Amino acid sequence: MLQNLNAPADLYGMSDEELVPLCKDNEKAVSVLISRYLRFIRSKASLMENYSVESEDLMQEGLLALLNAIRTYKSENGAKFSTYAGVCIANRMTSALAKNNKNAIPVEDVEEEELEDLAPTPESILIEKEKASRLEKKISSLLSEKEWQVFSLFLKGCTYGQMAQKLNVSPKTVDNALQRVRRKLKSVWRADYFSN
Repeated sequence: MLQNLNAPADLYGMSDEELVPLCKDNEKAVSVLISRYLRFIRSKASLMENYSVESEDLMQEGLLALLNAIRTYKSENGAKFSTYAGVCIANRMTSALAKNNKNAIPVEDVEEEELEDLAPTPESILIEKEKASRLEKKISSLLSEKEWQVFSLFLKGCTYGQMAQKLNVSPKTVDNALQRVRRKLKSVWRADYFSN
């Protein structure tokens, strides 16, 4: 189901800005970026958690924000990917909190120091390899072939209409598949291997 699983190991040593363009055609690059940002998403969710929104729900929102940041990042705008993704993640989590609370919650500034920790080191590359491999296996085992096709097209930036046309299904079928993908990805957050 997953393609390009045997991508060169040098993906792990690449910068975020080098990986983002590869994500459209290389699921391994997506896995590497997700594994790099898991700790940031988890810590941001823990900080923003409140009585009405659980940390796991905020982590799911953070993952979706990261995937959207991968799709929409433009290096020519001058921002580092880590800054762009950090703002997207914080904003999406804040929106989720605001949706569940009547009181508006101010957007929390993303600390540059938090994001600097994401730069690859030899130790983090080894950890990323392990986490990316487990993430790929877990996602592969969770998603059906149709769900994976929809998810892959989503990662490539396709609209619902474009996905429906490419897969010869209705936009409602695409929407249903993406909702199932969201629920299944939420279960990934609950897995023990993301607790470290």
